[in-house]
Amino acid sequence: SPGINDPFTAMTCLDRLGSALYRLASRDLPGDRRIDDDGLLRLVMPAFSFEETVHTAFTQIRQNARGSSAVHARLLETMASVAAVACRADDRDVIGRHAARVMRAATLEVAESDDRRWLQRLHAEVQAALRRAAQEAEATTTKTEIGTRMRTNTASDGSPGAEVEANSETGIEHATG
Repeated sequence: SPGINDPFTAMTCLDRLGSALYRLASRDLPGDRRIDDDGLLRLVMPAFSFEETVHTAFTQIRQNARGSSAVHARLLETMASVAAVACRADDRDVIGRHAARVMRAATLEVAESDDRRWLQRLHAEVQAALRRAAQEAEATTTKTEIGTRMRTNTASDGSPGAEVEANSETGIEHATG
């Protein structure tokens, strides 16, 4: 009923969900193991994925937004915001797929052509945010690789030096061969 499922409630929920997804997209997701301060394993629990979280956050709202350009728009705005900070390629793919679903639904359900054009512009903003995030992730990866090569190939005085290897668990570097 409109009194219960009004668009403003859905839009407010999307604002909150978007805030949480923004934080998840911009950092490493926790694994399935919890370790205490002494390094002892204390809990093993099912890990959650970004894809499952996005599906849970957006799918029912999209399915129940039939004909509401305002809710479709807020879905796309939220996706653009999350896409802007998505540091993992898989996460960007998930956001892109959900944005495409919103557009398919909007194309079929939103009657006004001006509203559909508005939603198409917002969808284009999601796509642009996804491209920028991918470029930023690539630039970060490239900078990291260059920094690793520089550490590997130069000594502290700038002269050619010994190869350096980092222990992936401790982060401690040591000279090799």
